[in-house]
Amino acid sequence: MTERERAGLERRVALYLPGRPTLDLSGRTAVTVDDGVAMGGTMLATIGVARALGAERVLVAVGAAPHDSVARLRCSADEAVRLLGEPFVP
Repeated sequence: MTERERAGLERRVALYLPGRPTLDLSGRTAVTVDDGVAMGGTMLATIGVARALGAERVLVAVGAAPHDSVARLRCSADEAVRLLGEPFVP
């Protein structure tokens, strides 16, 4: 995760979840969803955060994404699915 992506995530957490305690995902499955992914940087950062919070498994679901971005996500997540785009064959 780049410093810019981390700063963006921290800004959104402070904006949308002020004063909320950090989640403990230990032993849990985290499901991350995005309507569209371009290069996948933000989703990769999200996967990293879920792992850092102890997620046992990380699943990614995206509405639309290029094939190469989905391939990158599959390298970091336990499973990645895409609704729209050319068929993805792992």
